[in-house]
Amino acid sequence: MAHRYLPYIHNQVLELANPELSMTRKEMREKFKEELDKASGHANQDEVKRNREFLALQDMLPVALQRTQAEETGKNALSRFAASTEEDVEFSK
Repeated sequence: MAHRYLPYIHNQVLELANPELSMTRKEMREKFKEELDKASGHANQDEVKRNREFLALQDMLPVALQRTQAEETGKNALSRFAASTEEDVEFSK
C-alpha cells in the first residue's frame, strides 16, 4: 500500500520545491475544491468536512519545508530535485 503514496509525496515535494511549476495535480485540486463547494448543500456533511480539513492540511504543507529552505544546502537540494524530475502519476484508487 505504501507504494501508492509515493507518487503523491513525490509530487507534493516537487510542487513545494517549485511552486510556479504547472502541474496537473494543481488543476485537479482546484476542480476538487469547486466540486466540494457545489456539493456542500446536498452531500454527506461528514465527507464534506473531512475533505475541507484535508485541503486545509495540504495548504499548510509549505511549513514542513521551511527548515529545509532556511539552509543553503536544503535550498540547493530542492532546486536540484525540481530540475531533475517531473510530475508522477498519482493513483486515484
